[in-house]
Amino acid sequence: MQLTVPYSPKQNPISERGNRSTSEKARTLLFTSNLPTNFWGEAVVTGTFLENVTPCSSIDNKTPFKLWNNYKFNLSWLRTFGFQCYVNIPKTLQKGKFKPTSRKGIFLGYYSNKHNGRIMLENGKISKCHDVVFD
Repeated sequence: MQLTVPYSPKQNPISERGNRSTSEKARTLLFTSNLPTNFWGEAVVTGTFLENVTPCSSIDNKTPFKLWNNYKFNLSWLRTFGFQCYVNIPKTLQKGKFKPTSRKGIFLGYYSNKHNGRIMLENGKISKCHDVVFD
């Protein structure tokens, strides 16, 4: 392994370009969602996921996701980062007949290999959810 000189990105242009692309995606997701910058990690993960489900010309217009997981991601499940949503509470967990049947949340992205969303609930906890309704 050969190290590069600190503060000299010109010595490693390929990885620097990848870092720049990732940063730009995250910045765009945060800006368009109006979420605070402390959600930058979620934006980076979601931006990377979106890149992985996008066809790439260097691999015969296949997606990295399909090559890795052996199945195609259903693009109809894509949702807007930072969008308000409602997570259905299963009937077995509902507290009473007249209590809420859903919880409000914010869509933060996807889990890597399933069609489950990462939802931040009103209490601040991030939960893996499948049964979600978007406004």
